[in-house]
Amino acid sequence: MKTISSVVEHYIKKKPFLQSALAQGIINLTSLSENRKTRRLKRNWEKILEMAPSLWH
Repeated sequence: MKTISSVVEHYIKKKPFLQSALAQGIINLTSLSENRKTRRLKRNWEKILEMAPSLWH
């Protein structure tokens, strides 16, 4: 299973503007990590809810 830190690290590497914003102190790593974590959890719950009806039949 991927860790939040590895997901955030990969995300930052794909988005050069985030590297710049972090370096300048415009955003911080904690808030970025929380944002990514929240989005990932939401996606996971959406997948679970899509599969749920088939689990009950």
